[in-house]
Amino acid sequence: GHTGSLVVRELTRYGYGVVVLDDSQDRLDGLALLDLGSFVPTLCGDMTRPELLVAAGLTSRHCIGVLALAGDDEANLAVAMAARLLAPQVPAISRSQSAETTANLASFGTDHIVNPFVAFAERMGLTFRAPSAHVLYECLTSSYRTPATAPMRLPVGRW
Repeated sequence: GHTGSLVVRELTRYGYGVVVLDDSQDRLDGLALLDLGSFVPTLCGDMTRPELLVAAGLTSRHCIGVLALAGDDEANLAVAMAARLLAPQVPAISRSQSAETTANLASFGTDHIVNPFVAFAERMGLTFRAPSAHVLYECLTSSYRTPATAPMRLPVGRW
């Protein structure tokens, strides 16, 4: 998806090797059209199957992390669980869209859990509370060579 493509682009830009699993050949074909600067192996299939994760290199000594970024909480939970059971030394980062899934991911020792809705709300709150701090946050976390934006100016008056 969109998030995965952005992450793959940034990781390859910084010289990391990436293997992408997806159940949609169309999304994998779209990834192949990006100018990533290096070869990115892809596997089409059910990412919740542990044997596919192993085929992608989960248990390899070269694997330095697992990102579970599917739009489906159950798939992300299955990937994080398999990663913890098959390669407990490998850091796992997972997307979660619900408090229940976040709790389940945490119970399996997922290293980082990101809820995009909570992240958006936190960034929006920062924009209102401290516009300059939000600009700094954007500079530190944006894609390579993304220009800085000016602090947001809220309209004056009752609203």
